[in-house]
Amino acid sequence: DLNEEIDLIEEVARIYGYENIPTPKPTYSTSTIPDNPLFRFEQQIRSHFIAEGLQELLSCDLISPAQAQICPAQEKNVALVQILNPSSQDQSVLRPSLLPGILEIAKYNQDHKNHTLHGFELGKTYVKMDDKYIEQSMVALLLTGNQHPHNWSHSSNTVDFFDLKGLVENLIDRLNIPLGGQGIKFHTSAKETLHPGQQAKLIFNDRVIGCLGAVHPAILRKEDINQPLFFAELSLHALLQAQNTTKRFETLPNFPASERDWTLTLSETTNAQQLLDAISSVPS
Repeated sequence: DLNEEIDLIEEVARIYGYENIPTPKPTYSTSTIPDNPLFRFEQQIRSHFIAEGLQELLSCDLISPAQAQICPAQEKNVALVQILNPSSQDQSVLRPSLLPGILEIAKYNQDHKNHTLHGFELGKTYVKMDDKYIEQSMVALLLTGNQHPHNWSHSSNTVDFFDLKGLVENLIDRLNIPLGGQGIKFHTSAKETLHPGQQAKLIFNDRVIGCLGAVHPAILRKEDINQPLFFAELSLHALLQAQNTTKRFETLPNFPASERDWTLTLSETTNAQQLLDAISSVPS
């Protein structure tokens, strides 16, 4: 049975007794390279939305030219990123937005009789601006169907724009980012992919960092989706920059709180953000 040197060593060890051979304790040392802040931030965002009851969604970075046309470029110097030698025409373009993949997931679920879907996706988008390739990490939200699972004790309403806005506001609050003032503001928008009367954009440091609203009915008809679908897309880079990791605690007031109800007459063109900005500008 002795063909090689190791065979003889094995026999010696067996006769000597494996239990008599000391086993050194394993050593462990951590890496000196710190984690990527964006990676840790993605983990934080993922944990938050799972706690909100949302399901994580995954879609491919590669889409077809027809899917890419769903998200037209808002600026003239922005172009799609084409793939050299693609394996198929259906995967020949890098996605400029997470919306095409979200629509595909919603259509697949609808075709399989799953009409209620609350989910989120963490992924990257790609565009070519002038001669530079820009890759961004984004988070997308999808709401469609009922607000709550079917229950005998009450009827569940369908989700709406304010359910989606509430999820976005909860995330902003979780990241300790103020709403209004020097923080994130909601403004009216005119994005072609969203319903003209049910959409908004998020502004931080005078820069658009995301959008939310109901997907445009024309897009839903084209994708053969026969129920309202609410979608939000936010830049993780901007949220990471806006996040406030410092927590401040204040002492309880010496006197009980006093509340007053105000009735204000406002113009129909006045939006909620203008009112919140006016209130926050008053010193407390």
